[in-house]
Amino acid sequence: MAKAEYDWEIGNPAVLEPHSLAKHTILRRYIEEYVSILTSDPRVPELRLTLVDGFAGGGEYLIKGTNEIHEGSPFILMNAVKTAEVLVNQKRKKPMTVDANFILVEKKRSNFLYLENALTRRLDNEARAKVTLINGAFEDHLDTIIHNIKSVRGRQPRPIFVLDQYGYSGVPIGMLSKIMRAFPKPEVFLTLAFDWIGAYARGPEAQALRIQKSLGIVPHLHGFADGSRDMGEVAELPSGDKIATMRYIQQLLHEGFAKQSGATCYTPFFITSRDSNRSYWFLHLAKSPRANDVVKDLHWKVKNRFSHYGGSGLLMLGYDPARAPDDTAQEVFAFDKSAHDQTVEALLEELPRRIRQYPKGISFEALYAAVCNETPASKTILREPIEILCRGRELEKQGAQGEDRAISTSVKDKDLILVPAQKIFSFSGR
Repeated sequence: MAKAEYDWEIGNPAVLEPHSLAKHTILRRYIEEYVSILTSDPRVPELRLTLVDGFAGGGEYLIKGTNEIHEGSPFILMNAVKTAEVLVNQKRKKPMTVDANFILVEKKRSNFLYLENALTRRLDNEARAKVTLINGAFEDHLDTIIHNIKSVRGRQPRPIFVLDQYGYSGVPIGMLSKIMRAFPKPEVFLTLAFDWIGAYARGPEAQALRIQKSLGIVPHLHGFADGSRDMGEVAELPSGDKIATMRYIQQLLHEGFAKQSGATCYTPFFITSRDSNRSYWFLHLAKSPRANDVVKDLHWKVKNRFSHYGGSGLLMLGYDPARAPDDTAQEVFAFDKSAHDQTVEALLEELPRRIRQYPKGISFEALYAAVCNETPASKTILREPIEILCRGRELEKQGAQGEDRAISTSVKDKDLILVPAQKIFSFSGR
């Protein structure tokens, strides 16, 4: 995945920064797991995908401090699809195929030539025929890319866009919105360098007006907007101030990108490098709660490389006036055991109030779709407090056809979750 500071020359790959390892892990495992989910029906003979890497770079990195070559996002995507297909077919009697095409876009000529060379070295003719390589700016080719994907005969492929650019100017909000409008089930992985926020906050009036126009917001970042602080100073702030600042930034980005992109499902977390103070916003945009759940579940599995600076229950990016102002800012939410326990505890308190909004109940599947943007909980974690509340008879569950379900059974997607009807007691003696 290309960054402005990453330069490739044939024979000299770019040196990989530590934060990229976490992004690469999520992307690889996401593709593998999502292909498995989309092909879980044994009647499905084929899955069609188009994966677009809008800032592809040279495709290979040198791991810092070693002579080891690490695959960049183009080859991570290709190999993840190949691995997923093998794993799926190990469980099936009737083989299936993943028909995946790849569109790789790279603007810088030297990077493009390195990528072209890497493709020639690494791929056979059949695999190379599945790759479209574009030398140019992603924004200049987006309309053509959308048109070509939509022009595929038969069932349209599912498009996944990987947009890992250095500055915001590479992917304006309008382009994200265009992608979301163009397809029934598009997905976008978007990465923003944390330094970008400071550049705009400290920038001249023209830049401030530009971001205000694009996002509909003005970035007042606790002293960063007037230039009195540098974004690099965030790591040096006292813990409470740092978390409060990062929470505000997370909210700011959420308001600007997630809401205005047209995506119905999104995850808004940060990657924090263990080896530097740099942070990167890692956003997944989709129209599918199922896709949202796969990504969120992976955040919990990767652990400690991703950070969240908001609440743990149903107020992921909001403020609960019933709590002390700094209740949710005591520590960074790191998707670890402590964060898991905080999430379950918060949901135990908040879920009954939410489910009361549905007098006739709501299916567990629909409940997750309704709250997925409000909580860091995955579907698996959301089941835990519901099952506890059912055992305590604060909630009850019914089968999809209204049949009784024992309180000890696990919650199924189609189960109806509801608050039990209040019993009326008579004290008349009759």
